[in-house]
Amino acid sequence: MRKQFTVKQGVSLEGMHPIIYPALYIMESLYRDRVNGENFVITSASEMSSAHKEGSKHYEGKAVDIRIWGFTQEQAHEVVKDANYWLSPILSVILEKDHIHMHVNI
Repeated sequence: MRKQFTVKQGVSLEGMHPIIYPALYIMESLYRDRVNGENFVITSASEMSSAHKEGSKHYEGKAVDIRIWGFTQEQAHEVVKDANYWLSPILSVILEKDHIHMHVNI
């Protein structure tokens, strides 16, 4: 049975670029292939937050951050590599220190 992703409390997907939604389902699938049973949680999207730099694509509805709890560094790198294979060049997926960042390039 396919589980849906979870959106962290206070995070808004309102106003997101339409390409983000199918990309999230691809990311969820890649995520679950590596970490069975771990929650796929969107920790940041289009909400206004001081955590993002000025000019961030989050403010344009073109970026999301995804939790990586339960991942080894190797697993996280594999997810990012595979995600970029499937989503590039329309989207970029980057492994940050404590999350995966995905943003629209168009």
